[in-house]
Amino acid sequence: LNVTGNKFTGEIPSSYGSFKFNIRSILMANNNLTGPIPSELGNLGTLVNLDLSNNMLNGSIPASAENLTSVEVINFSYNNLSGDISPAVWKPAKLRELYLQGNSIEGTFASFLGLSVLPPELIRVDLSQNNIGWSADFFKVSFGSFPQLGMLNVSHNHLYGAMTDLCPSIPCGFYKRLFSLDLSHNNISGSLSNELWGAIARDYVLQTVDLSNNDLSGNIPITYSNLPNLDVRDNPNLAWSGSLPSFLQVQ
Repeated sequence: LNVTGNKFTGEIPSSYGSFKFNIRSILMANNNLTGPIPSELGNLGTLVNLDLSNNMLNGSIPASAENLTSVEVINFSYNNLSGDISPAVWKPAKLRELYLQGNSIEGTFASFLGLSVLPPELIRVDLSQNNIGWSADFFKVSFGSFPQLGMLNVSHNHLYGAMTDLCPSIPCGFYKRLFSLDLSHNNISGSLSNELWGAIARDYVLQTVDLSNNDLSGNIPITYSNLPNLDVRDNPNLAWSGSLPSFLQVQ
């Protein structure tokens, strides 16, 4: 079912959850749909791609999302969704891409994420532009269970706490395939580890780290030169000795 880019209005019919054939895709992006996401969509066990992005949907993510046992892509971005992120959205075992950016989703990391609910094949996660209030130490919890994760974007939220708190406990397995990490436009504080990111960039595939528009302080370690793209602009208390390091991205 592909009705992307039309001018459809109104709510998504709950009857869509009663399709008698093995539907694999529901693509309804870029319309003017309103109302909640029907819980009945959780009945579609053969669904692989669910894209409801760029509409005006409201309410919370239905708990029935955990029943989408075949889904690989969930895109609810740029709607008016609110409430905590339900644990249900992390439970589909085959989930590879999750896009929830541009909503009003709230909650803390510990409130919905645990080792037992992480899809092992998850590659991309975008939670940017929400109201998520995670402590920076969320990295300590469960990220070793993301062995395939390549992109994580949690920018433009309310992350807080010290970067130094998360560094000693980050499981290296989390970074094996990670190439892009965006934590910009939050309230992260503390100093940059002299060892962590440089070692990761040297040993793994991490290419881009965006820590701009936070409240970091101290000096920029030279080990960060191993990162091809590092952005730490607009951290007023972050400094460097001498001239601007050549590896520091300036745009």
